[in-house]
Amino acid sequence: MRPKNQNIRLLDYNIAQNASGQYEMDTSVAPYQHVPQPGQVSRLADNWDETKAVCLVVNHRKDGTKTIVDGQNRTLAMLSLGITEWAAEVYTGLTVEQEADLYVGLNKDRRRVMTYDIWTAQRTGKVPEVLAAETALSVYGLSMGPKVGPMTVAAPKVVLDLLDRGELTDVLDVVKHWSFDVRALEGAMLGGYGRFMRDYPHNLAKLTHPAAHPQAVHNWAMTRRVHNTMLKSKDVVDAILRLTA
Repeated sequence: MRPKNQNIRLLDYNIAQNASGQYEMDTSVAPYQHVPQPGQVSRLADNWDETKAVCLVVNHRKDGTKTIVDGQNRTLAMLSLGITEWAAEVYTGLTVEQEADLYVGLNKDRRRVMTYDIWTAQRTGKVPEVLAAETALSVYGLSMGPKVGPMTVAAPKVVLDLLDRGELTDVLDVVKHWSFDVRALEGAMLGGYGRFMRDYPHNLAKLTHPAAHPQAVHNWAMTRRVHNTMLKSKDVVDAILRLTA
C-alpha cells in the first residue's frame, strides 16, 4: 500500500472522452472527488509549466481498476496539451474509503503559500519585476516583509501592480511625506494612493494635505467597511476626498 514513484500513462486511468471528443473525469468511480472545473483546467493548460507541476496521486485497486486520487484537473490539462505520461505516487490496494481518506488528507493539510513566501522565492529566482521593486523600496530605506511594520511593507501584489503601472516611486514619495507612517505602508493605503493618482491627477495635493494624515484616512476608511470586510483602495480614496473637502 505504500506509494512508489513512477511514470504513468494518463490514458490508462479513469479518463474518458465525451460525445464531443473532449476528456472528462469518470467521477462515478471516485465519488469523493470534486468535479473537474473547465475554467481551472483551461488556466492550467494556458499557463502550463512542467517544472512546477507536481506528481499525481493514483491507486491501483484490487479489482484491477485504476483511479487518480489527486490531480484530476492537472490530468485533463495535460491531456489537452497532448501530454499522455506523467510522474505519480502510485498506491496499490487502497479501498475507495482509504482513497477518500487520503484525498481529504492531501487537500485539507495543504497549506496555502503566503504571498511573502512567493516573493522571497521569486527574489531568489531573480525575477526581474521583484528585483526592480526591491530596488525601488530600498531607495527609500524600505523592505518587503511578512507583515507590515516600521519601514516594512507587506503587500507584494500591490507593490508589483504599482511598479507595473509606473506609479511605485510616486506613491513612495507620498509615504515619505508622511515620514513612513506605518499606516501609510499598509497595502490598502498604498493601493489607495495609486488609485487616487489615476482617478484624480489634478488633485494630487490632497494626498499630502494635513487633513489626509494616514491615521485619519485609515480611521475614516475603516468606518466604510461592511461586515468586517477587508479595507479596500477605494475606501482610502473616498476618505482622502472626504477629509480634504
